[in-house]
Amino acid sequence: VYSIDESFIDLNGMEHHELSSYGHQIKDTVYRYTGIPTGVGIAPTKVLAKLANRIAKKEAHHQHVFVIATEEQRINVLQRTLIKDIWGIGKKHAKRLQDVGVHTAFQFTETPLAWVRKEMTVVGERLWRELRGETCLEMIEIPEPKKGIGTAKSFGQRIEHLELIEEACAYYISEVTEVLRAQRSVAMYLEVFLQTNPFSAYDPQYRNKQKVTLAIPSNNTFTLIAEARKILQAIYKPGYRYKKVGVNLTGIIPEHYVQGNLFESEKSGEDASLMKLFDELNCKYGKGKVFSGLTGTRKSEWELIKADRSPRYTTQWNELRTLSGAKHPSL
Repeated sequence: VYSIDESFIDLNGMEHHELSSYGHQIKDTVYRYTGIPTGVGIAPTKVLAKLANRIAKKEAHHQHVFVIATEEQRINVLQRTLIKDIWGIGKKHAKRLQDVGVHTAFQFTETPLAWVRKEMTVVGERLWRELRGETCLEMIEIPEPKKGIGTAKSFGQRIEHLELIEEACAYYISEVTEVLRAQRSVAMYLEVFLQTNPFSAYDPQYRNKQKVTLAIPSNNTFTLIAEARKILQAIYKPGYRYKKVGVNLTGIIPEHYVQGNLFESEKSGEDASLMKLFDELNCKYGKGKVFSGLTGTRKSEWELIKADRSPRYTTQWNELRTLSGAKHPSL
């Protein structure tokens, strides 16, 4: 799994003539069970598969499935792919390549490797080799633990009072610590930031943040909420209409690396048991059913308004489509 809406599958061992039909089977199965349209790109390497997927989605006659199986197909795709559309090439490198006359993916693969290595380091070399059909980016079956976990959401309305901001911040801490515990990790650092709306021409502007080192790396919701409240009390200034608060956890390490305080080991064990119970109950009865009282009961006053969000047919029972049992008049 590469991201929330994207994943790679190793198809080594399948015959070339089976690839297209298998791609359509994947696409149809995903749509049947989720209602989500999917693009499938199949190629010898990850970078080429990304290009194939892009073509599958952009060129309707492929019916959302595109396969790069031959050398002729590979070259054809590279010749019509702009350098800026290659996965992993950012604006800086794209401009540098364009400045020396490299405008397509094919031209990039014809660029001397020594130049690529010098200008774009080993990252560029891997892209160069992948585009030429050489596998450099291996499949990762078990995702690596996140090295940083954070969240920041705009308020549904401007907030002036510290108490409401603290409630929102506590809610976000609850979210990120749940992710942290799920991967059996703890964080060494906590950062909280607060800002007004930078696009408002009428409101006074203010933005601030602060980062602290935790005395003992932690994934405890209550511990981190307490630290976040201290930061907010330090950076909050009255008289401003705030638009957003955010939290970031960094310095993430496996929880078994932590050397606890000898005098607090018993309390730490109790805290871990409490957090485990929190997670088990929320897993069983639904996210957010058990929460810290510090998140308050006034969520409607700061929560982002999601009026334009699509219905969550696959995750929320109360948002499922309603079907009528009445027969059509023509039947």
